[in-house]
Amino acid sequence: MLAAVLCLALAAAAPQDLLREVSAALEREDFVTAAGLLEKVVLAGPEDFQARSDLAYAYTRLEEDVKAIAHYEKVLERKAGLLPVHANLGMLLMRQRQPARALPHLRIVAEAKPAEFRFQHYLARALLSTQQYEAAISAFDRAIELDARSADAYLGRGEALAKLERFDQAAEAYRRAAEREPEMGSMILQVAELLEKKGRVEEALVLYRERLASHDGASHDGAIAVRERIGFLLLNLKRYSEAVSELEAAVEQNPTPANQAPLAQAYSMNDQPDKVLPLLAEAVTGEPSNAALRLRYANALLQSSAFEQAAHHYLAVVKLDPDRAEAWNGVAFSLNRLENYPGALRALAEAARRAPVKPAAV
Repeated sequence: MLAAVLCLALAAAAPQDLLREVSAALEREDFVTAAGLLEKVVLAGPEDFQARSDLAYAYTRLEEDVKAIAHYEKVLERKAGLLPVHANLGMLLMRQRQPARALPHLRIVAEAKPAEFRFQHYLARALLSTQQYEAAISAFDRAIELDARSADAYLGRGEALAKLERFDQAAEAYRRAAEREPEMGSMILQVAELLEKKGRVEEALVLYRERLASHDGASHDGAIAVRERIGFLLLNLKRYSEAVSELEAAVEQNPTPANQAPLAQAYSMNDQPDKVLPLLAEAVTGEPSNAALRLRYANALLQSSAFEQAAHHYLAVVKLDPDRAEAWNGVAFSLNRLENYPGALRALAEAARRAPVKPAAV
């Protein structure tokens, strides 16, 4: 909520009937009429900063932020230090995503009103948005001291800590936010993703598992996505048995080619080859135009000596993507094993034509 507007004090020279119209329009919250009338007053008396402030407030309520900001700035040019104007201007600039311009105004108000949560919180948000992370953490701490129930303040604190790569503290701040507003619990996934990028995969897994546990076994999309991510990471860590367990659960809850394919890979690496082909076949059925997926299925068929089926799917791949040299090689190998030598030679020629050119030896 924007700060209360200054009391209306129009220029003495303004006609009394105009004053009454402005007052009535503001009282009934008819800001369109009020703005039109106040424009006339300000035009007649440009030095009347109070009337201009009322005009800026009317434009604020009309969500014409650019006009409101311009008038508030003119008010401060004529009379600096008006706290309601600094407050309204700072919050409008934040709404317009101009935190650097908002910051000095919000700092003035926060220093003048240290016991008001909203100004400390706005200041903290402006500091966060201008990448002043240490100062933002301190400001969020002050806001939390004033209102420990605020999930938004804990959320902002977590964001600043995450930017400084203080991941344990960031995760704890997000937990506090989620205690107050459970839907904010998903923010802990951002910390997990940052840990992944830093190569701290085991720590990321702890947070993913924590988030999965918070779903209490639910099968909604968020929980399934977290389980899939855990499965992918375990697969990359070569912990195949664990990966199978997680990916099986994800596929059971919501089978898609995106989770069936990695589960098939986990089965293959976990010495469960009998489960690979049926799962890849189902995945290809669900997404028949996915050339990469169909190529994976063709390769698995080839390894299982199902040469005729492999050739069929390799040919389907090259129809989808004729430049895949690997698929043409697969066609050639399959046809060769089927003793279709002319077809195999033609496929080898196509593969050679599409193979990347190797640099010449120096």
